[in-house]
Amino acid sequence: MSDSEFREFIRWRDAYNSLDIDSSSFNCYYVNVLVEEFPDARFVFVMRDCFSWLDSLLNMVFFGASLRPEYMLEDYMQKLLGPAFGVELAQDENEMQARLPAMVEHAMEYWATHNDFVLRHLPPDRSLVLKLDDLAGSRPALASLVGIPADTLVVGMDRLNPARDKLHLLDTVSPTVVLDAFHRHCRPLMTTHFPEATFEKFLERDHAGVVGAAFGGSGAQ
Repeated sequence: MSDSEFREFIRWRDAYNSLDIDSSSFNCYYVNVLVEEFPDARFVFVMRDCFSWLDSLLNMVFFGASLRPEYMLEDYMQKLLGPAFGVELAQDENEMQARLPAMVEHAMEYWATHNDFVLRHLPPDRSLVLKLDDLAGSRPALASLVGIPADTLVVGMDRLNPARDKLHLLDTVSPTVVLDAFHRHCRPLMTTHFPEATFEKFLERDHAGVVGAAFGGSGAQ
């Protein structure tokens, strides 16, 4: 599509769906268009530190991989994890370990590039940037942004889809690999938005005592 065709499609999509809230990670790719085409819209951007984001992404992709819709696997997930990604890795722990460093590198670059793009294009007077862990406690700020009473927001719905099990794949990667990728790509944004977050703290919080236990079990099929 040309730029004008895409903008026309975005306006048609909005009218067709008639949504009060359009919540989708895909919006990050064209947030600049949304800002320009909908001057009365408000934007809430929920950020997650690069370590827990990548761990969650790997867990989502490889835990129950065969249950994911086809569009989310090879094509789209390679956009996030790079050409080293393959859904068949859920069946092969050795190959998974061999390819994880390349996937970590690509994903860290993706995190930095797309978070930076969104932050640069959000209009400050119409936007709210929140950390994921602060979402539940941000009712007053969210209500103020959209002009409604805070007590009309429903509580207890911020974590409706928690992971049932975790693969802890980042626990199995050399810390040097993770930290080298972090310093190459993520450090500036992390220093600004998550100055307290470190890979060491992530491992301490996330470590469950069993590394890679889900490989070969029903969850990795």
